[in-house]
Amino acid sequence: MTPPSSSFYWLVIGLISLMGLSGIFSGLAAMAISPFGGFLLLLSSIANVQIGIVFSRIAAEFILIVLRINEHLGAIRDQGGMR
Repeated sequence: MTPPSSSFYWLVIGLISLMGLSGIFSGLAAMAISPFGGFLLLLSSIANVQIGIVFSRIAAEFILIVLRINEHLGAIRDQGGMR
């Protein structure tokens, strides 16, 4: 079974990819009106997808760390370490 953060990560990657495709198509459509503006929109869409993937990985790792800390604190509590 995959950890919850892994499912979260792939869900976010899918959403980022769909939004990136939407931005790419918007940039291509905008090139018909303004070639330079459309090209900038295309480049910014690609850069946003890459940045989004990196930040989603950081968020997934952070969630995994918080869940692991919670498990360890629960184990300490069960041992009677905290009152």
